[in-house]
Amino acid sequence: MSTSTYKPAGETDFGSTSKPPFGEDSREHSSVGICVRDTRPQTFCEHSSPSTDDVLVNVLCKRDQRTLLVLIAGWLLGVVFFYLWWFDGDHVAGPFKFALNTLLVTWTSVVPAYLLFFVVQMKRVNPQLAIPQTWRVAMVTTRAPSEPFEVVQETLLAMLDQTYPHDTWLADEDPSDDILQWCADRGIQVSTRRDSPEYHQQT
Repeated sequence: MSTSTYKPAGETDFGSTSKPPFGEDSREHSSVGICVRDTRPQTFCEHSSPSTDDVLVNVLCKRDQRTLLVLIAGWLLGVVFFYLWWFDGDHVAGPFKFALNTLLVTWTSVVPAYLLFFVVQMKRVNPQLAIPQTWRVAMVTTRAPSEPFEVVQETLLAMLDQTYPHDTWLADEDPSDDILQWCADRGIQVSTRRDSPEYHQQT
């Protein structure tokens, strides 16, 4: 594994020659563009094969989309029936009170409608897109001085376990010598602005 010390914020060279933290550089064994494929099992239904020309694809498969639309239609039907009952003349106790109550009740319908509007349009990055071989990937996590390093350690170790070739970085405001040594032993790059006065403001 490669060792590395921290770099000030202005010197975080993403294109450095350090090897990935999981041993030998697997990029050297690839002579073609890398294609990321979603290998997670589809529990409920299969997604249709997206075109490699599409940057974003639907999160939900067609079956789930149909189920969601049916549920939304049922919810809308319930809202319509409610307002037909609500605007019955017998329920109007007074113009001001009725208008105020109508506003409050309508708000309870607007909030879920706002949520459903975006749920229907959920997208994700197309897993079939080929990534150029010349691109490098970095996984970065942050740590505040008051945050226990033990918490960040779990995140960093999980990042190191990722099989896709990448550089692992810790962005730390004030890393201790122990943190720097722990990261160096595992090939983790550290970025900090501690020794970069130009990144600090007095007010």
